[in-house]
Amino acid sequence: MTHANQTVSYVHDLIGETTLANYPNGVQAQQAFSERNQLLFKTYLKGTSPLITLKYGFNQLGQRIVGEQIDSTGSTLHRYGYNSRRELVASSVDGPKNQHSGMAYSLDQNDNLINDNGTPFTSNAADQLTKAGSTSLGYNGAGQATSVGQQAMTFAYNDQIKAITGPGLNAQYLYDGAASGSKRPSTGPSRSSCGTAVTSPRNTRPTAPFAPTTSWALAPRSTVSGSSTSPTSRVQHWASLTTMAT
Repeated sequence: MTHANQTVSYVHDLIGETTLANYPNGVQAQQAFSERNQLLFKTYLKGTSPLITLKYGFNQLGQRIVGEQIDSTGSTLHRYGYNSRRELVASSVDGPKNQHSGMAYSLDQNDNLINDNGTPFTSNAADQLTKAGSTSLGYNGAGQATSVGQQAMTFAYNDQIKAITGPGLNAQYLYDGAASGSKRPSTGPSRSSCGTAVTSPRNTRPTAPFAPTTSWALAPRSTVSGSSTSPTSRVQHWASLTTMAT
């Protein structure tokens, strides 16, 4: 293939997978696939010198269990572990200079997170997260989160959020007669200062390699067509526990 006097050439295997690519800057990419068409190996070379090499391994179910990156800094190895339900429950990274980080998760029969690297999580019979570490959560009969730690949420009869209060926080919300979700001037912090909300209080596990810390934030959540920045007249779950990923 040639464009603007620059040519890239490709070589394919019998089933059409690209196994070799030659680029105008002299870099060559070589790669190999398993019989399931999973990428097992990829390397970039400049002449005979390798620039970066990627290697992957999979279990019999097709889940990636190992990945290695080799470059000028050394080798970085990623490992992944799964339970009998094929859920990710462990991951680790080992870097070039004896660097190591790892995560481990435990899940109940309903896929609720119950432990994350020693931090306990508790859910009720409705699969609502009721405690994360030392932070407790409460809900009303409609399933709306009414408290997260020291913060409290108040709802109107039509499920609209009315207020979020807590230490150093007093956010009040008003709506127009058409219930369009327009926000009137109010006291308290702006929505952006409250953090990022999760739309459902259902307890879900994080995705490796990120993990929740002990820092939690609260913010209203809106779902208006064409906009995600204004409160709406229909708010399903305005308050949920969120994690600040590290």
